[in-house]
Parts: sequence; C-alpha cells; structure tokens
Amino acid sequence: MKGSRNTPFFYTLIFIDTQFNISYMKDIYKQTVDNTIEMMEQRVKIVNQMITGERPADPKQAEIYLRETLKGLEKVREIVVRG
Repeated sequence: MKGSRNTPFFYTLIFIDTQFNISYMKDIYKQTVDNTIEMMEQRVKIVNQMITGERPADPKQAEIYLRETLKGLEKVREIVVRG
C-alpha cells in the first residue's frame, strides 16, 4: 500500500492515521496492529489484482478477503481507541 498509485486514497488515509496512533501504543499492541495492517495490505492487493485482471477474478474469495479486511480495520480501531 505504501505510496502505490493503485491504492485507494481512503486506505492510504487509514494507514497514515493508524501509523500515527501506533507511536503512542504499548509494544504488545504495536505488533498486533502491524501484523493486522500487513494482512489487510495483502488482501487489498490480491483483490486489486483480481479487479485489474492480473489474477483470475474469484468473487467469493474477494468477498472473504474484503470481509477479513473490514474485521481487521475493526480490530485496529478497537486497539487504537483503547490505547
């Protein structure tokens, strides 16, 4: 996601905001959030490849990846808010 032209602006903003808030978190939470962000980045890249035709489109798998990404965002938000 980091600076890619194909990355939706919304995801870039979430990434920047989350990275900013991570600097104030305890180390145990930082690793969890970092791992979750990495997972979400991979899922978004795969779905983007499906959309652009670089990878065979699989609507069911794309739905699973998007659902996992949304759960990941909820998890990150929960950790960031909890501090």
